[in-house]
Amino acid sequence: MIFAAPATAAAPDLSTIPHLTVHYYDVAGMTARQVRAQLNRLGPIDPNDRKRMDAMTLWDFKWNWPGYGTAKCDLSAATVEYKIDLTLPRLVVNDETPTAVKLKWNIFLNALTEHELGHVNFAREHAADVLAAIKGSTCLAADAAAQRVLAEITRHDIEYDAETDHGVKQGVHLP
Repeated sequence: MIFAAPATAAAPDLSTIPHLTVHYYDVAGMTARQVRAQLNRLGPIDPNDRKRMDAMTLWDFKWNWPGYGTAKCDLSAATVEYKIDLTLPRLVVNDETPTAVKLKWNIFLNALTEHELGHVNFAREHAADVLAAIKGSTCLAADAAAQRVLAEITRHDIEYDAETDHGVKQGVHLP
């Protein structure tokens, strides 16, 4: 019988977050070290530095307006859409999986999820800034204005990971 490890504390309900799609990859093991080895081998690869991570949050913003790319446009009718993809590990356990491994996993996963939500929430909270930058610009400069906001979100993600040591300082640790 295979099932997902039970939570030790109430994990956030990711299904309620707008624009978020969660993807899972499965790991298993009878010890925390075996699970760590699977995380190291199967985790998502960061598209920027090509390093394997335990989890990954990627966002994508798209915008448009009547007359896009021309000197005559209607920025008041601009729209911004975004999506966020979150990849998390999922521990596959069976009747023989030690309770200690399941408990360590749940502590790790809750901390990892909270860390990734820092990325998710920042992108969501600044989606309106992209639209404001577009609407506060000119027809030919609006694209660049939106890109500047995306650069700020990217900068935050990099600084957030540096400050938290990719979540280690927030409790993301599995030996």
